Amino acid sequence: MSIHQGSIHAVMSLLVMSLLWVSMASEARDTTPKLEKAPNASVETILSGFAELPPDVDAFPNQSNMDLYAWREFIALNWPAAPGTCEPDRSRTFLDTKGPRVWETWLQPSDVFVPPGEAPARWCSAREERARLGKIQQSVGGVLVDQNGRFVRYEVRLNEDAYNYLLANNLWNKAGQREATINLPAGPDDKFCKDQSCGPVGTVEVKAAWKVLGQGDDPSRFYTIEAEVYNDDLVPPTASPDPNPVTLGLVGLHIAHKTASQRSWLWATFEHVDNVTKSFNNPDCPETPSYTPNPPRPCTTRCCAPNAPTAAKDPETKTYVELDPFGQPLHRPTQVTRLRGPSSQRLNKHFKVLFGNSPWSNYELISNQWMGINPQTPTPTYLANTVMETFIQGQHPASDGIPAYPAPGYNPFSTRTSSSCIKCHSVAKTTSGRSADFSFLFSGAQ
Repeated sequence: MSIHQGSIHAVMSLLVMSLLWVSMASEARDTTPKLEKAPNASVETILSGFAELPPDVDAFPNQSNMDLYAWREFIALNWPAAPGTCEPDRSRTFLDTKGPRVWETWLQPSDVFVPPGEAPARWCSAREERARLGKIQQSVGGVLVDQNGRFVRYEVRLNEDAYNYLLANNLWNKAGQREATINLPAGPDDKFCKDQSCGPVGTVEVKAAWKVLGQGDDPSRFYTIEAEVYNDDLVPPTASPDPNPVTLGLVGLHIAHKTASQRSWLWATFEHVDNVTKSFNNPDCPETPSYTPNPPRPCTTRCCAPNAPTAAKDPETKTYVELDPFGQPLHRPTQVTRLRGPSSQRLNKHFKVLFGNSPWSNYELISNQWMGINPQTPTPTYLANTVMETFIQGQHPASDGIPAYPAPGYNPFSTRTSSSCIKCHSVAKTTSGRSADFSFLFSGAQ
């Protein structure tokens, strides 16, 4: 399948043909996933061919095709998981929101990068009755507070290809990383697991952002889970704010995927459509003082400074405390605004139609960053998720510039540096200080 560069009309036509209509030629050798009406059903369902993650972009390299591929990733990874296999359950439709999604069955870094004397968890062995989420700080800028005064929680997962590579090469511990050259698999042709393929799709890492659903939130608009939440500054359960458990709604999703054609990885990011209109934005609050390139500081007056931290650490414990002893929020909401919009609103609208009345229709692709014609410049140059890189959306605050990465002195963890997935991850290092091939996971080895 090929789409000519710059032809967004062709992309839309392809979507209409491949997603919204059923081929009448049943004998044709067409493996493109399609929408069909299930037997005895009054609604259309997405065919199970979408449950398979394609290992690479099989189309002309332009932004439209990269964005279309990002949606393929989104559907495949959010397909309902089969119990006990960590694979998509092809007997169910994508629109069935019950049970964990495929990516939720993957292991977390803490399952793999374990202390000396312990062994990494077996693949597909993570079984918890209820999720426990505690990471609250963004990579830059601190904590994000929603309109109900609750902290956003984050989690990271890695796929089986990455897991196999880490174990086959003894890279899950500091000793194994000491002299290692990191080259994560980009697909089935990379024989990096003791001269064998590490898996069928290449390395995939997922980062999710969740908000506690409360007053003013409609759970039917979100993909939700039941979870226990706590704060990452202290060891649970003593840090768990009451009440627990809570209902969490998915508000952001990063999908980072190393493929054979994109060895600097593909970086797709999705958000909930309510993020900058309701969940993290108060349209009635004046946005003063105006945004400046100076390091963000908490707003101390009755104002809503856009994209500025509002949570401060407790002066005694030196930690972020979310709720008081009576369960009431201690911090003002963060006023989140978007500085760079989605790269294809038309594509987002097509998938919104495809997803119908399901919660998935409330998610949108912001963009998919890739290495374009210029091999030293990411496309788009800047990319930020408003609930994951809230405080460093580009090109405001002051940008580090467009030049090649990593430029001398480049520091992605500064509030004066604009968010760019590829540029930020280009500085990732192992515990021995060697390049970690765009993955920060290696730094967690013990």
